[in-house]
Amino acid sequence: MPRKTCAECGGPIKQPKGRGRPRVYCGQLCRNAAYEKRRGAKSRSAAAPDRKQIDEGRLTVGDVLQMRQLQAAREERLLWIDAILDSPTSTTDLMQELICRIALGLVLEDMRYQPAVNQLVVAYRMIGRITNGNFRLPAVNA
Repeated sequence: MPRKTCAECGGPIKQPKGRGRPRVYCGQLCRNAAYEKRRGAKSRSAAAPDRKQIDEGRLTVGDVLQMRQLQAAREERLLWIDAILDSPTSTTDLMQELICRIALGLVLEDMRYQPAVNQLVVAYRMIGRITNGNFRLPAVNA
């Protein structure tokens, strides 16, 4: 029987219809917080207010300030990302560096990069659909 509530915050979970593994967490924030707890390290997301606090309106001034700081940091990251992606040369450099790090085993084995790796898989599948399956990853020479 699939869960109806999140194992981390107790919030409701929308279970997808059809086949597949049932969801345990309501979202990426709770999944990351649970992962950090299992590792025994204090998570940045665990330090953030949980969904239950937000739903019940029990935020402190510190919580609001922390949320604003996290939002500001995210906005700054997005500006840097836009600057890289607006330049074909910078985008190529970024992709080459990422491919090299994957080839050296510095990304796939590090669980902190799992969300990024998942997005790479999505991008690879999208490119495959766009090119009717004719796209192949380039060979990496070490």
